[in-house]
Amino acid sequence: MFKESFLSGVGGGIITTVLCHPLDTLKIRLQTGKMSINNYHLLYRGITPPILSAPFIAACGFTINEGLKSENDSFEQKIRNGIITGTCVSLVSLPFDYVKCRLQTEVLSMRSYSHITRALPITIIKGMIGGGIYYSTYNHLFQITDNAPLSGGITGGVLWSIIQPIDTIKTRLLTDTSPSIYTAYQKGRLYRGVGYAVSRGIVANSIFFGISEFIKLRI
Repeated sequence: MFKESFLSGVGGGIITTVLCHPLDTLKIRLQTGKMSINNYHLLYRGITPPILSAPFIAACGFTINEGLKSENDSFEQKIRNGIITGTCVSLVSLPFDYVKCRLQTEVLSMRSYSHITRALPITIIKGMIGGGIYYSTYNHLFQITDNAPLSGGITGGVLWSIIQPIDTIKTRLLTDTSPSIYTAYQKGRLYRGVGYAVSRGIVANSIFFGISEFIKLRI
């Protein structure tokens, strides 16, 4: 089970990162008010941290969630498992998100890592809420439909429709756009970039779960 979950997460994580990073860059730049992109190669700016981390973070999430769930889990238990998984994944991914977001917004100074500790509370909140939605929704839908791309796409759309405001606050903290959670919230426009976020969520998770289930069946 560990080998299947790990390899599925790695395979899905690499491909979705490469394909969907431009949408993530557009989302990040809108969230921080940096809308213009003069050269389209900038859409792939900051891809190195997720390329290095996303496969293993995805594998980590997949493995933890698979280890927690059982065949007869209720929907409430699926939510609980998702909250635990999302919290663990968010803590592992935070340093990589910090570097990625600053590269995407062309904030090149990374001398102070206080931004990471500043963004830690909102990251944990995002991980708990997002994980609860993400894993419970996917597992429930896949159990009903037995269709991984469909279940993954719906899950991604639902997730980002709900979690975008929290993600905007986190992004503003990581990129020096706001010094605190309160000021990031006060700036408003928390759903800015939600179109890119939902589009990326649908495409990325449809591909990710489709590839992951395909790999699992062939190991």
